[in-house]
Amino acid sequence: MTPALAIERLSVRRGEALALDAVSLRIEPGSFVGLIGPNGAGKTTLIRAALGLIPAQGRCDLAALPPAARARRAAYLPQTRDVAWPVTVETLVRLGRRPHHDRRAGDAAVRAALDRMDLAHLAQRPATRLSGGELARALIARVLAQDTPLILADEPTAALDPAHEIAAMRVFSDLARQGRAVVASMHDLGQAARWCDRLVLLDRGRIAADGRPAEVLTPENLRASFGVSGAFLDGPDGPVFVTLPG
Repeated sequence: MTPALAIERLSVRRGEALALDAVSLRIEPGSFVGLIGPNGAGKTTLIRAALGLIPAQGRCDLAALPPAARARRAAYLPQTRDVAWPVTVETLVRLGRRPHHDRRAGDAAVRAALDRMDLAHLAQRPATRLSGGELARALIARVLAQDTPLILADEPTAALDPAHEIAAMRVFSDLARQGRAVVASMHDLGQAARWCDRLVLLDRGRIAADGRPAEVLTPENLRASFGVSGAFLDGPDGPVFVTLPG
């Protein structure tokens, strides 16, 4: 099977320091992968390097594509949530259709994205008048409207209230079940364990662990990378992971 993303020995330098140190990663279609790790571990750097947005050494099949082809292959949700112009929410979401040229399909994709992120009632509001959580949802909707086989999201649930956080994670999980690939950097280990089928733990620019949540969120890995402990508990909908003091 052709991977949704293939990275080989990708490195990024910041001065004399390695922010990303020879990371190799293969993301398969149909997977929801959570990038976890402490602050400064290299999560955002890995996403940006994979997209070809910052200089890097090594190989990434996505970064090697021309910009137009890259935009049809992968949608990107950055960590920064800024909108400079007072365009309507619908117009903001429609920007995700720029790599495509089918207006009818674009109209349907925009409507579906607005509905999925509970934004239809805000479609004509200027994006600059949204709350932080509403803007976060609008930017996720823009990613959904882009309709790509790969989504790279940097802290996608930041600023969302609990209900919309769960809704957004459910959307990403559903997309993975439908055959797309989703890679999201996350700080909430409980959400990562609940929704992702695979976790990649980064620490000091290197992959410290890679596997299913129970294989990655071990006491040894938690202590070494985060300085905390944690446990899987039985919940009504299955195992629940909670972070505990180290």
